[in-house]
Amino acid sequence: LIAPDPAISVGLFQLLEALARRRPSNCQHLFLSTLQTSWGFRHSPRVRRALACLIAWLYRCPSSRARFSHFPADAMKPIMQKQQRCAWLVAGEWTVPRVTHPDYERETGLTIGDGPVEDP
Repeated sequence: LIAPDPAISVGLFQLLEALARRRPSNCQHLFLSTLQTSWGFRHSPRVRRALACLIAWLYRCPSSRARFSHFPADAMKPIMQKQQRCAWLVAGEWTVPRVTHPDYERETGLTIGDGPVEDP
């Protein structure tokens, strides 16, 4: 998922973020293993910001959140900051507690243009 041109990686991460924003249940299908591995590597600041924003939205899904639990708190700080900046967009709790919760399948109506945008 990391392309030689940062613009391609950022665009791909924003597409995945848009899917994650729409419904927490989408998150479990969004290349979690690859994203988990990508977070552990160094990237340009622009790619890193886009990846952090995507992972912040993935955190709404309980199974996705568990995939990132092994990272130290310091490494996850940018993701938690993105989550705090976007939390006001979500009706109710940011994190869906379990897959049987009604919000897990509920359509949010959010798009990539709603809320804070990191890159043009």
